[in-house]
Amino acid sequence: MSERFLMLVLLSLMSVCGQSSPPDERDSESRRGICEVHGTALLQETVAPVDMTVEFEIEYHRIMQSQFPNLGLAFAIDHPGEDSVVVEYCPECREANRLWVEEY
Repeated sequence: MSERFLMLVLLSLMSVCGQSSPPDERDSESRRGICEVHGTALLQETVAPVDMTVEFEIEYHRIMQSQFPNLGLAFAIDHPGEDSVVVEYCPECREANRLWVEEY
């Protein structure tokens, strides 16, 4: 399997996690609980932080920030010793990510 394929599979699996990092200062909408891309209310869920390090390709990171910024990713490195984290995510961002991963 190619490295790109494995990365896309990991990103697809990780898209079911919530975003636990604070939004950028430019994301005033997300701080109010609304996705700045889709205008959808952010939902909350409790997730287990993902115990892995993934290096995103620059192109994917740019697309993620512009098209599906509220996937809701939680990484164990950001939450040492925690079994679960409450996160916010946009369901439409997750769907957009899923479709992007399927296409690419």
